[in-house]
Amino acid sequence: AFNSESWNWKESNVITDKSFLKINDSLLKHSNTLNLILNDECIKKKLIEIVNLIEFTFHNKGKVLFAGNGGSFADSQHIATEFVARFSTDRAPLPSIALGTNSSNLTAIANDFGFENVFSRELEALANENDFLIALSTSGNSKDIINLVSKAQKMGIKFFIFTGLDGGYLSK
Repeated sequence: AFNSESWNWKESNVITDKSFLKINDSLLKHSNTLNLILNDECIKKKLIEIVNLIEFTFHNKGKVLFAGNGGSFADSQHIATEFVARFSTDRAPLPSIALGTNSSNLTAIANDFGFENVFSRELEALANENDFLIALSTSGNSKDIINLVSKAQKMGIKFFIFTGLDGGYLSK
């Protein structure tokens, strides 16, 4: 929802031309982004690399872990669910966890060790070198995600980071 105030439901059930143009513009931006991804050989190679790492993880009795803040937290939960439940076909469940979903862990770790350690502390408790971590950070500067990736490195856990914009600190 780009601006809920532009939806004037009380006066009319008809979307104004101005509102439609905003929706159209937003959809075109998403479409352009998808086209850029589809035509970028580097991105295609990275996606294939991730798929191969996930397959390798499952073959080695590992699990895929996800983490992110805000909308990325919701995305992490959704993606982890697709592995455990199903995506498009019935199959055996695949081991996957979205870190931070245990609210007792989340609040206790944040209270006792600081919010910047909510994911890294849980990773330390639940993960091992056979696992694969996918972290999402729009800014690339989230301290809790930075600490998570650092902990994954120390534990020998393979990881991949999805960021936005220039990738922030995590791109380094």
